[in-house]
Amino acid sequence: MSRGELERLTRRYTAELSDWLGPERDVPAPDVGTNEQTMAWVMTPTPCTPARPPPPSLPGKPIELGGSRGRREATGRGVMICVE
Repeated sequence: MSRGELERLTRRYTAELSDWLGPERDVPAPDVGTNEQTMAWVMTPTPCTPARPPPPSLPGKPIELGGSRGRREATGRGVMICVE
């Protein structure tokens, strides 16, 4: 799948689920096969308006869009702490 196809698929999928997503409902998080770019597309599936602002909480988004430093390494760090 090309990058453009993946972007269109992600944005459309998120737009279709937008009524069920949000901080008081279900907050999507990155999973296998996704990255910061994918989460940025999830964050802005449709143009933001005052009636539909971007989600305030969305893990895995790029730092430039309000993401957290260390998010990418967090799962591996948690496994390492458990193993120790």
